[in-house]
Amino acid sequence: MKSLSPEGKDIAVTYLKGKVFRILQCNYKNPLGEANVIACDKDTTVFAEVKTRSSARLGEHFGAVVARTKPPRYSILFEAWPKA
Repeated sequence: MKSLSPEGKDIAVTYLKGKVFRILQCNYKNPLGEANVIACDKDTTVFAEVKTRSSARLGEHFGAVVARTKPPRYSILFEAWPKA
C-alpha cells in the first residue's frame, strides 16, 4: 500500500505557504516526539502534524485530531527545537 503522508505533507506545506508562512523544517524528530511541518509567520511558529486519509470511511478529518493531548506535547517539542 502506498504511504499517503508525503502527499498530505506537501498539501499542508502548500497551504501554509499560501497563508504567508515560511517553512522552517519538515519531518522534525527528537526523543520527545515529532512534527511533520514547522512553519512561521511574523508573530507565530506553527508545529503541525499532518494526517492524510484516502476516504471518509474512518470518519471525518476533524475527528482525527485530539486537541487535549497535542498542545502539551508540542510545547515540549518547541522548547527542545533548536531556534536559529
